[in-house]
Amino acid sequence: MNLNPYTEKAQDSVLAAQQLAERAGNPEVLPEHLPATFTTQRDGIVPAILGKMQLDAAAIGTGAHELLKALPAPRAARNRACRCHGFAP
Repeated sequence: MNLNPYTEKAQDSVLAAQQLAERAGNPEVLPEHLPATFTTQRDGIVPAILGKMQLDAAAIGTGAHELLKALPAPRAARNRACRCHGFAP
């Protein structure tokens, strides 16, 4: 995937989503991986926009992680991925 057209923050989020999928043992990166990374970005546009909409970025990130737990993956890998992002399984 060519990430050059994306902003630096978007590139970081896509790479973080790929790493999250790998750590969880997921066979591919799915749309559910992206909100888990977008919502935790320091100084990122997504948390700022969600805040202006009076939405809780942390709660959305938690919801994304809950969706990720439902994806097929070895149990040990899924627990490790959640802990890496500060979420307990």
